[in-house]
Amino acid sequence: MLYAESLQAMPWHRAGFANAGDLLIREDEDDVQYPIAARFTQGMVWHYEDDERSDGASKVAPVHRIATVDSVTNRMTPSNASDLARPSSAHQNGFNAAMADGGTRFISSTIDYRVYQALLTPSGKHADVPNRAYVLSEESF
Repeated sequence: MLYAESLQAMPWHRAGFANAGDLLIREDEDDVQYPIAARFTQGMVWHYEDDERSDGASKVAPVHRIATVDSVTNRMTPSNASDLARPSSAHQNGFNAAMADGGTRFISSTIDYRVYQALLTPSGKHADVPNRAYVLSEESF
């Protein structure tokens, strides 16, 4: 999954919660400095959680699940950005997503969290997911 709807993400043209002064390269540093929470403002993440609690993972927090219009009430802030960096939409039962193969899909908000983790895992068998049975192997293709 490359892109998805998100009602709570920041506008795509902003560098997260950063202001112009936050993006300057300091003389003593080689990297652009930006607030850590800025990495969540336009993207999607999955958390190391699993309802079956395999491999030491905690249970999936409700805020980390796909949000629909009925459950989208929070506005993204630096303190909750990592929690809200997941698809959310005004549709009742799911969200639209663009896939790496160029196709688009409507994905149900009831998607198993393990499948959601697998959809966001570009590194395949090297992914650090709680239940490795959901990561596709090269033979699966």
